[in-house]
Parts: sequence; structure tokens; C-alpha cells
Amino acid sequence: MAKKKLVLDTGDQQDYFLAGISCHQKEFRFVWGLDQVLESKFEKKTDYQIKTSSGEDASFPFYIWEEPEGHFTYFVLGNRSPAGALIPEFKHADYIFAITGLYGQLDTDAICEQIGSLKMVLTVFEIDPQKTKSSKNLILE
Repeated sequence: MAKKKLVLDTGDQQDYFLAGISCHQKEFRFVWGLDQVLESKFEKKTDYQIKTSSGEDASFPFYIWEEPEGHFTYFVLGNRSPAGALIPEFKHADYIFAITGLYGQLDTDAICEQIGSLKMVLTVFEIDPQKTKSSKNLILE
């Protein structure tokens, strides 16, 4: 009897805002700067774990802040580890910044400008999760 293989298609719709940030500061210093300009209170969480395409375990620094009214959740993840980049298409980015929730109500350009105003930040750029294959590495909840 032939085996059947069932595939669950969950769609490729990632529903979050994503930006790459180049900054050569250590993550705690960078996140402290974000707290200042965004008036946020990011909390360090357990490192974000994935398996790379070569099968190696990789861990990335992970910070989260939930906006007090609960409409938005902000994430900061390191993009580099000894095993490789979290989003290899943007390996030049040191950090990945994400917003989930009703982020369409936010002025994400203004948020990127605020982040870019930090002297330690070299550049901030938006990443389109629909066009970035490895954005599937991100499970933001």
C-alpha cells in the first residue's frame, strides 16, 4: 500500500513589522539606548534557539517589551551567532527589530527614525518578511 504524505499549508503570511539594525554595541547597551528613545522597558528573555540549515544549534540574544495597553509587542533579537545569522539574507544587520499586534496603526517610519537617531546605530532598514525566505526562522508570539 502506498504511503500518503499530508502537508499542512499554513500560508506564508507573516504578520509583523521587521527591521534590520546595524550597531556595533553589545546587545545590553543597544537595548538600553532603545529604552531611552522609544520610552520602552525591554526585558531579556531566554536566548532564541534555532537549527541552522547545516543542522547546527544557534542561539541569539532575545528581548521583548509589551506595550502597556497590550496592542503591540516589540522584539529585539541578535542576528549573529557563531553558527551563523538568524536572517542570512541580511547578515550585515547586527540586530533584528520586530513589532507584532496592531502595528499597522503605528508610524513605523518614525520608529525607525527614532532608532536611527541613536549615535551608536549605523543604519536601520525595513525588511519585507514576505520576500525574505529565512524570516520563517522567526516565531514571534
